[in-house]
Amino acid sequence: METPMAEMKGKTFRLERKSRVRKLFDLECVIEIKDDRLYETSTVYAAEAVPLKMLYHFMHAWKPSVSAYAAGIDAQPDKIIAGPLTDATDTVRKFYITQRVDWMAVHEPESGQFAVSRLLEAPELGKHVTMLWNVPGAYRKFYLMCFSKETVPAGFTGAWKMVTAFGAAGTETWESQARKVAKELR
Repeated sequence: METPMAEMKGKTFRLERKSRVRKLFDLECVIEIKDDRLYETSTVYAAEAVPLKMLYHFMHAWKPSVSAYAAGIDAQPDKIIAGPLTDATDTVRKFYITQRVDWMAVHEPESGQFAVSRLLEAPELGKHVTMLWNVPGAYRKFYLMCFSKETVPAGFTGAWKMVTAFGAAGTETWESQARKVAKELR
């Protein structure tokens, strides 16, 4: 008997999820794939004040073979935060990019692919920062963190929106290509 081939076709995909987190937050997450882009929106509502250690809405775990990163701030287009990601002992569980940036990119040399994530919207409250965590052998992980050792005020509603796009380029040209994609994602 011949095994049927699994196949799915479509131009868009949308997933909506609503959750209640420990009776403290209402959380709505929307994930959309359209126009060759991944769009993520997280909306948080807190009825009462909630003290937190941290909150992160977006987390992308990339392959451990991802070997380089770059990030930028739109107001300072010539100032790029970039460097290698290695498995060296002194980089184990090291956080790179622990500041507010508008976009962040990573490159995976084995496939020649890169990804660029851009924050499209975020409330000022919560002081969001981008973090890139290096865990050799497991992953390189991107986080957007906010409300670090702060209290989410009663009645707070906030939405964070991000878009991620993908491309292909060699080790020598990926960063310039990623910067171009970051501009296009505005």
